[in-house]
Order: sequence, then structure tokens, then C-alpha cells
Amino acid sequence: MYEDKEFQMWLQDGVLHLIYKKDIIITLEVAKRIVSTRLLLQEGTSYPGIAYMNEFTVATPEARKFLAKEGYEGVVKAAVITYSKIRTVIVSMFIMFDKPLKPTRIFTNREDALKWLKAS
Repeated sequence: MYEDKEFQMWLQDGVLHLIYKKDIIITLEVAKRIVSTRLLLQEGTSYPGIAYMNEFTVATPEARKFLAKEGYEGVVKAAVITYSKIRTVIVSMFIMFDKPLKPTRIFTNREDALKWLKAS
């Protein structure tokens, strides 16, 4: 497990988990740190991942573009969990406009997200 002031990340049962901490701004620098940390944690293996977006505040346009492309290195597919309608709209816009390189879906609960991630 890895944790710093902006995010927490761990690998559990073959799935990467990423929690953005409360009231942060994901800049390009932060996005690059998230990806480099994740790649170290993965040790060369690709995994599906879950991003928990409930505390996440905002990402800069540069960070979103980076995360949608280079940010998917080593990611098989990604589930985004959010319980907020506003955040669901924000994530939908990310998927629609930034066009992540790998399959990405929005969920409102962990169980459905894990089921989708583990399906072939």
C-alpha cells in the first residue's frame, strides 16, 4: 500500500485500488506521480483498477489528458466509483471527451465494479 497527501493506492485480489483524498487538485505533476507510483506497485504486471472519486475535487485539463492516455499504461480496464450525481456527470464527460485508452465504466458500488472488472 502507498499513501501520501493526495491519494492512497493498494493492490488487493488482483485489482488496483486508488482513492483520491478530499479537496485536492490533480495537476499534471500529481497525475504523473500517481501513475509512476502505480507502475512501481504493479512491478510490470497489468491489472484492472478501481478509482474511488467521492472525495476528488478537480483535475486540470492537462492532467485529464495525461490520465486518459499515458495514465492507462499497465491498466487492463478501469472502474470509477462515485455516489454523487455531479461527479457522475464529471466522470462521464472525462470518458466522452478525453477518451481513455482502455474500457472505463462508472459504478455506484464496489461489488458491481469488481464483478465487471473480473469479467473477461
